[in-house]
Amino acid sequence: MPSVSWSLCGFWIALTSVGASGTGPWSADQFETEADALLTRFVREGAVDYEAAAADPTALLEWVQQLESADPSQFSMDSNRKAFWINAYNLSAIAAIVEAWPVSSPRQIPGFFDRQSHRIAGESLTLDRLESEKLRGIFGDARIHFALVCAAQGCPEIQPWAFRSRNLESQLDQRTRSVINDDHHVRRVGDVLEISSIFAWYSEDFEADAGSVHDYLNRYSRQTFPTDLPIVHLKYDWSLNLANTARDLGDYTPSTLLLPGEFEIKLFNNFYTQTAFFEEDGSREDQDHRSSYHTSDLSLLWGWTHHFSIGGDAFIKAVLLSGEPSQSRVALTALAPKMKWAPPISGMAVQWTLVVPVASDLEGGADTGEPFLDYDDVQLWQQAMYDHWITEEFLAFVEVGALIRFDNENDVAFTTPFKVLPHWYASDALTFYAPFEWAPSWGDGGVSSFYTQVGLGAKLRLQPGLELEALYTKFPIGKSSGAGQTFNLGLRWLR
Repeated sequence: MPSVSWSLCGFWIALTSVGASGTGPWSADQFETEADALLTRFVREGAVDYEAAAADPTALLEWVQQLESADPSQFSMDSNRKAFWINAYNLSAIAAIVEAWPVSSPRQIPGFFDRQSHRIAGESLTLDRLESEKLRGIFGDARIHFALVCAAQGCPEIQPWAFRSRNLESQLDQRTRSVINDDHHVRRVGDVLEISSIFAWYSEDFEADAGSVHDYLNRYSRQTFPTDLPIVHLKYDWSLNLANTARDLGDYTPSTLLLPGEFEIKLFNNFYTQTAFFEEDGSREDQDHRSSYHTSDLSLLWGWTHHFSIGGDAFIKAVLLSGEPSQSRVALTALAPKMKWAPPISGMAVQWTLVVPVASDLEGGADTGEPFLDYDDVQLWQQAMYDHWITEEFLAFVEVGALIRFDNENDVAFTTPFKVLPHWYASDALTFYAPFEWAPSWGDGGVSSFYTQVGLGAKLRLQPGLELEALYTKFPIGKSSGAGQTFNLGLRWLR
């Protein structure tokens, strides 16, 4: 049945593309951008979710069909052409698996490498011919062997991004270093050097580049191998590089969307307390009492499609003012439906949250004698998130937001928080992060108030699907804002 679905999908794209043919072949940048979106969607932990790709192959098939009319000779730079052929190999291999799905190995498909043809740039090319004629024969760069992924476990891990001409050199270096320093592919066992069979099949490429396989390894390895160390080639694992679709918490960076049908429940408790505040001129002034606020945020999120997650939050807030007389208050303050969207940009997500008050007189004041608990106004939160792996252990996360508050007098308050959160994945179970936030509010032609927040947090996976989070932050600089600190504790469950 998957092959029938694939054929019907291909017929529809071929039919509808007739009317779009006037747009001409894709540019080098468009091939890279669309490839990036596909790999972001279907690649996880160095493997491919073929089941998801087979269930919805439209975008993949369109990319593959665009290959036929491509003309890489017209691309402006060699880096454009090299990136094009690498991406063409990797996605053609994925498409061939999807067309034959289900399979357990590329070798299960007759002639997968040397007989099955792919229409690319007006030619019929097998994967072997593409590799030897379009990459090895033209560019002579041995690093391509760590970029090409043949759909088997023995291959280098496929990445959730496409190769890009603008940073191709750094991408190839990164992949080469990663593979050579991975003991699945290269390891010293006593007086023997065990290495992937890739180094046997393409030994001439490595020797042409560095003089010998040993010297090539030493160029990228964190350890030095004696050049007389005997080599044993590891048995190649031809089983399919199939992603484990049961993802765990470690797979979710801040901008990652849930898969269709997955859901997440998170309870996050924030306790803020202050004994001082910042004046309009930024000076710090002590209070004559302590102000403490507690917020419990119960959040639910459900994976609707591969590009959208939907859900909502419920906020319970409490306040305690320790002056004479002391004041306190607690209420369910707001309900907030939200939607999260993944655009076709690797590592990016956008989230919208509409915060609707459900309690009355939340702002309190002299008229009621109640302390401030929250705003009485509807709020719209918009967050654009982007994360990028710097190394295999360090992730950079940036968020730019816009908070719009509509008050009862039809005035609009506008705040634009900016956050940077570097993450260090110390192990599969433990992550540390260090948030920095600057949040200016705008009015009267400029910044009417702002706060800065810095801190240190940690996330601990208690068991698969269950995570504990702790965070401490402090507010060191501000204008017309609090000068306090927060203590936070959260629990997240993913299923």
